[in-house]
Amino acid sequence: MESSRRTMIAGMWIVLGLLASTAMAVEAKKGPKYVELFVHESRIPPATLFLVAPVAGALSNRQAGSILVIDNVLRASNASDSEVMGRQLGQVAVGGDNLTFFVSYTFQFNEASGHPGSITVTGILQSGTLVVTGGTGTFAFVRGIAFPQTVADTGATGIYKYNLQLKY
Repeated sequence: MESSRRTMIAGMWIVLGLLASTAMAVEAKKGPKYVELFVHESRIPPATLFLVAPVAGALSNRQAGSILVIDNVLRASNASDSEVMGRQLGQVAVGGDNLTFFVSYTFQFNEASGHPGSITVTGILQSGTLVVTGGTGTFAFVRGIAFPQTVADTGATGIYKYNLQLKY
């Protein structure tokens, strides 16, 4: 009976050690609390916005029921020659009023950004606030909110700024 008690105590110490090391590993992965992103979109070749599911008889790609896919460039600023920080990959579904867009994006950061990993956001674009639903790498276990805003939109190209408030 004494040996089983010793075995149980040793097992508890092992579990406590594993829990402590896991907590330290998660603590070490905390990234920035605020992130400012600039997304550069092109609607002319080489395009970064693609209509993949048009509605029959639709007159534009912003017709209710249309689905678009994006593969935009993340840059350090709104300048078109600023450093590339990664990509914005995702989809846009056009709502019934032709003015509401449901979006689901992943911001994929490259090594040059200093924060390799990704952040995923989703929500109704026109609400002014998107939900940060998770992340990888530097942004593992992240959650928070994202505030999208249009910096410039010429019809052929667009620059969008996202301010993210993050919690880990």
